[in-house]
Amino acid sequence: MEVTDQLRRKGDYQGALKNAREALRIRMALYKAGHYQTISAIAAEKTLTRYLASPPAELNDLTDSDRAQYKAEDLFDKQEYAAAMTQANKALGIRERILGRGHHELGECFRVIGSSQTELAQMDEAEKSLERGVESTEKAYGKNHPMLARILDRQGWLYFNKGDLTRA
Repeated sequence: MEVTDQLRRKGDYQGALKNAREALRIRMALYKAGHYQTISAIAAEKTLTRYLASPPAELNDLTDSDRAQYKAEDLFDKQEYAAAMTQANKALGIRERILGRGHHELGECFRVIGSSQTELAQMDEAEKSLERGVESTEKAYGKNHPMLARILDRQGWLYFNKGDLTRA
């Protein structure tokens, strides 16, 4: 799946899909359908299939969304929270418009947005963003997936920063 992610970052969706399908085949053979690694491969395969079924203009927008999401994650890691939030919101807007409000990739957008809002002391907004991230990610990946754990971790930090140690 690392190669799939690298190819996707380069915009090679055809190569990424081929790789995702092979990863899915192997993971189904090793782990079966309910394992978190298989679920990740299924999600990647579905997303890449959807990307490649898109008309050219829509695929360009989805490519812009990917670039914005990767940039948002990099900016967050550099502690440039306002810029990270701007990029994640751009990615979110495109993905909601094209992929729909229930798509599993929205969770990562909400994670970056909510995490950035937490760091910028926008606690009420962060709580809403992270909750939306939890909802979309849990629906797509289930309760025992590392993608959900990433968002729950950020939600825990939000509650810690709000002084709500019980919820944290």
